[in-house]
Amino acid sequence: MLPTVVSRCQIVRTVNVHTSLSGRKLATDFLKKTVGEKISLVETIRDREGATEFVNEIILGLHELVKEGKSDYGKLGRGLRASELARARLKANGNVILQLTNMVISFG
Repeated sequence: MLPTVVSRCQIVRTVNVHTSLSGRKLATDFLKKTVGEKISLVETIRDREGATEFVNEIILGLHELVKEGKSDYGKLGRGLRASELARARLKANGNVILQLTNMVISFG
């Protein structure tokens, strides 16, 4: 493709219904766990790609729960804030275990 065409293109990401449902289930299950159980879960994720995928699924699921409107918005907001920060720090090459653990602690 010509560089002028490529420079005017924009990537539009769409959400797969299946991914949306699995993210919702993951977020719901994650919210029900104790802090210790959450830390045990995230300690099994060692690679950056897996961690980023996990955090993206949590974010997607939390967004679905917010849209649904049946949950505590304060808790969901804290979770979204913590997850977004973890994702940004993972992209900035932050330590995987440290970022996921910080996310869990910030979740509350």
